[in-house]
Amino acid sequence: MTSFLEKIDEHKINIYHDQTTQIISFFEKNRKKIIKNVTFNLIKEFVYLKVMTVVQARLNSGLWSLTRIVGERKTLDKYKLNHLEYYRHHKGANRRKDEWKKFMKIKKNSVSNYKGLKNKNVETRKKIKPEIEIIKPHVNCSMIKNMNSIKIGKFSIKTWYFSPFPQEFQNIEKIYISEVTLKFFIREKHLFRYSLNCKLHQPPGYKIYNHSSFTLFQIDGEIEINYCRNLCWIAKLFLDHKTLFWDVNIFLFYVLYFYDKYGFHIIGYFSKIKNSTSQNNMACLLVFPPYQKKGFGRFLIEYSYKISINEGKVGTPERPLSEFGLSSFRSYWASIINQIVNSTTTRYLTIEDLSKTTGIYKVDIMYALHHYGMLKILEHRLIFDTKSFMGSNKNIKLCRLC
Repeated sequence: MTSFLEKIDEHKINIYHDQTTQIISFFEKNRKKIIKNVTFNLIKEFVYLKVMTVVQARLNSGLWSLTRIVGERKTLDKYKLNHLEYYRHHKGANRRKDEWKKFMKIKKNSVSNYKGLKNKNVETRKKIKPEIEIIKPHVNCSMIKNMNSIKIGKFSIKTWYFSPFPQEFQNIEKIYISEVTLKFFIREKHLFRYSLNCKLHQPPGYKIYNHSSFTLFQIDGEIEINYCRNLCWIAKLFLDHKTLFWDVNIFLFYVLYFYDKYGFHIIGYFSKIKNSTSQNNMACLLVFPPYQKKGFGRFLIEYSYKISINEGKVGTPERPLSEFGLSSFRSYWASIINQIVNSTTTRYLTIEDLSKTTGIYKVDIMYALHHYGMLKILEHRLIFDTKSFMGSNKNIKLCRLC
């Protein structure tokens, strides 16, 4: 039998429970009003920015930068309230650093399209003269990244740019890719089921190079259409200036793989046009981010020039080059030229000789020499200065470059 004091304690607990329930129900009914009032007190004013407007926004580092509003979208927060996010691009920055941002600190006098909330402050109601140009309201969908990351092998890689995947793969968080066939899926369990039933244990094409656990496959775009098309879509996620061709049968793809006990793992690739009359020995070059800065890009570049030399041609990569592609080619050109000049026994050497020996186009040779400061003028002649590039105390070889 319960005592009188225990009954009092139970009565108190029921009262506290009822009060708590009433408070929660009141908050649920008036949740939007409460949060709007709190938000209004915290944020003095809201600014609506039209797409393709240029403003001065504050970066995470604290510096101010010209920022272009590329796109907008509505999202739900944890309170299930609509918020407007802006996809912004900073002037002078690489497009892979573009991001969606919910709130931005901007300079008031730099906003061209301004709509503020009603505020007693007189300054916010004054019309602000546009001081920065407004670009024509034409939005290119390729400027907005449509996929956040990919899972290929053991790596989950954050994407950099837009890629025109099929409609069902647009605007999703992550796709899962088979390393052997490059077929992609929305869910990881679908990839696992596909891998169990897949009969292919190595990539398609012919093995044209094999060293240790590294293998280079030559794949004809006319034969393996699906593989090559998937490869182009995936590569576009990391290449800003790549132009996609639906007709991949005019290309040869050279794909580098690494083999271990778990199977083949894709590292990178380059492509070239079959039976091309131009001097381009490479149409596209990509090394996936986990394998970058490990020498694989240089290997692919060197192999493309070996193909040009075997064909009796002088090659040059197709323009425009990406940021990483330009630095890789530039370094390769300079180092190869420096090796040849250091190993030659003759005192005089011409650009034509260098081009025939290396398979590098004349303009690329002159560009690399000029960039690294390896060209000097002495007695009205161009000379080659190895010390300026190598940074060593070797004797400088003078070579007449004409």
